[in-house]
Amino acid sequence: MYRPQIFTNVLLRDWSVGLNVRNLFPPQVKEGENVDEFPLSVRLGFMRRILLKGVGNQFNLMFDLDYSQKRDLRIHFGTEYKFRNLAMVRLGMDGSSPTFGAGLQYSIFQIDYAFSSSPYSNVFSSVHRFSISLSFGPTRDDLMKLAEARKKEEEAKLIAAIREADRQKMIKQHLEQADKFFNEGQYLDAIVEYQQVLSYDAFNQKAKVMLDSADALLQKRLDDERQKAVQTALDKERAESDRQFIQEHFEKGRTYLNNNQFTQALIEFNLALERAPDDPTILEAIKTTKRRLNEELNRLVTKIRQEFRKGNYSEALRLVGEARLLGGDNQALQQEIETLSQRIKVQETIQRGLSFFELGEYDLALKVFEEALQLNPENELVKQYYEKAKIEAQSKQEELDPAAEKKFLQGVDLFVKGKYQEAIDVWQEILKDYPYNKKVLTAIENARERLKKSK
Repeated sequence: MYRPQIFTNVLLRDWSVGLNVRNLFPPQVKEGENVDEFPLSVRLGFMRRILLKGVGNQFNLMFDLDYSQKRDLRIHFGTEYKFRNLAMVRLGMDGSSPTFGAGLQYSIFQIDYAFSSSPYSNVFSSVHRFSISLSFGPTRDDLMKLAEARKKEEEAKLIAAIREADRQKMIKQHLEQADKFFNEGQYLDAIVEYQQVLSYDAFNQKAKVMLDSADALLQKRLDDERQKAVQTALDKERAESDRQFIQEHFEKGRTYLNNNQFTQALIEFNLALERAPDDPTILEAIKTTKRRLNEELNRLVTKIRQEFRKGNYSEALRLVGEARLLGGDNQALQQEIETLSQRIKVQETIQRGLSFFELGEYDLALKVFEEALQLNPENELVKQYYEKAKIEAQSKQEELDPAAEKKFLQGVDLFVKGKYQEAIDVWQEILKDYPYNKKVLTAIENARERLKKSK
């Protein structure tokens, strides 16, 4: 039995196909000189499942072609109604003979009755069959779910291993860079790198010890420079006031730098620099802050590109906002951020329009495609869907009542946000009252397709 899952159209899905071939290499039975050969026989069957309102209610249509080399082709067809997965009623034709059946199902037990009359009624009487079935062990669907769960578990382990390897790599890189800065006397740079190590490994003892050492040495250097300035100044009272001012704003700048608030850090360091224009420690702090700012901008741009390629436009736009807030004086980098922002806006708008189009909300799709054309008038895909949406918007569909329409729009909102399973659950509630509504069925099909692609 084969149940194809490739179709999502309402008319093509929920079909099952079966093929049975017997005596492909015909066996023979000999009795003396008499030889009997079993004929080749082939049966091809189709079943169409129609889901009805309510849980476990369905209607099945079955059709068989029965071919044998030594008789005419036979056709079998029948129907089965299943009520809440508890009771079944069956009617059909076995060739030219009528058949009838019924069944009850509870837990792992199923009791069935079948009646059929023979085409050779002049020889054989009608047949009444009773059967009891017990189902145990995992079903095919259960086994597929288990296999899928194992696959996801293995994928999760692999992802975790890759992330751990990346984490260890970053710890090593930042630790080596921090040690290099420390040995060169660039204590603020060293502090920044040791803090990066601790962000990946909060219990790294070496980073903790070296961070404290770099912090103490930086503070000592700053104090020595300020004390020297006070001692050589003619106006010692003003020099002491400057020392306190510089100390206050330098510490504020360091706090902002530690929290990756680079713009605020630069403001504080520059305030300190106004009182000591040639102070090497403050100049180094400004240089370090600009270096970290550009590193963070580069990291954000890389992340924006990744999210853009994945189609996560909302996340990409959020990251663009972060990059803009950071600012920075790298014009090439800022230009790239603006270019990415424009491309993301266009794609995000197109995606919204396509989502509305797939859901059958053609009026909404039309408005969104108009927005997309304003952003990029030459986009051929948008032009095509704009024309399609205009045509489809004129078609009429079964109207939902106000409550169902409100629920449908709730599903649309979930679909646009990427919450496909939640959207499906909402729309399936509507199907209880509108089982053949084209708009709802189309929406569920498209959500299932998106859900399958997202896994």
